[in-house]
Amino acid sequence: MDKIGEGISQFHKQMPVPEELDTRIRQRIEKLVTRRKAARKRRILIALAGSLAFTSSVGLAALNIDEITDRSGRFSYKIEPAWIVGKEERMQPAKTKADQELAELEKRFSPGTAYLVYERTEEMESHYYKQKSLVISDFSTFQDQLGLFADIPEELAGGYQFVEGSLNFEIDRASYDEEAYLQVMREEAVKNNRQVAVKQVPLQRDFIRQANAIYRIQDRQITVSIDDVGSGAGEVGFPYTSLEKVPLSDFDALYATFTDPSGEEMQVLKWIGSKIPGTNRSRMYQLYAKTGDATKADLWKAAERFLD
Repeated sequence: MDKIGEGISQFHKQMPVPEELDTRIRQRIEKLVTRRKAARKRRILIALAGSLAFTSSVGLAALNIDEITDRSGRFSYKIEPAWIVGKEERMQPAKTKADQELAELEKRFSPGTAYLVYERTEEMESHYYKQKSLVISDFSTFQDQLGLFADIPEELAGGYQFVEGSLNFEIDRASYDEEAYLQVMREEAVKNNRQVAVKQVPLQRDFIRQANAIYRIQDRQITVSIDDVGSGAGEVGFPYTSLEKVPLSDFDALYATFTDPSGEEMQVLKWIGSKIPGTNRSRMYQLYAKTGDATKADLWKAAERFLD
């Protein structure tokens, strides 16, 4: 995917996190907090979605918005708490030795694969999962792969045309012994004098967790993300530059602006759609664009194609 797609991917921990993943995500957060404290670095503000957002603690203001619900009022998307920060308060963490090792090891994996990451430091050890999205450029092929997960248009309002789609799948944890994998990885890390070890894990190809679609007109772009968020989801402390609860047809929606890791000013419109057919699992829709690539009204018009 292109640079914008990569930026969106990095920000997916501002996105919904199924409850069953909460424990693993919090373990990852605790590991990073410990590392920062040990190094006596700057304070951090943590955002969920596999990515983490860092900010200073100066001038933070808590928001009053705590949740949105689907049309039935039964599905809740909670914000605990969100913050407003200035662009100058966003800070990029320096890459660690572990980050550098992981970047090198990740080169062995092709799109459409997932892997377990083991990481050790002087203070502690941890593990987490990552996935390289399966990227598809043909619209018909992408829609076939989506199946019942979602029905997307080939063109959005305003003339934005489908360019590329990507899929992330559920990891098939029942088909392997995680602890046995981790033991092998611990031994490998020690033997190679590394902080990081990785191992590929199987995926359930019939269980889509997330779908992304890029739409463009000339050099302007809108990215649509659709997540399986199960029966409840939320985010913790994502540093927005603005956030408001807005009506979208008969849906609750959130409209927010933020600064991505490259310094681009971004905007996002998000809401909870209908359940995935044949399941009791809900979908979260999110439309992203640079503030210079689309107006707020453009996102509203584009969103109409996904309302059901």
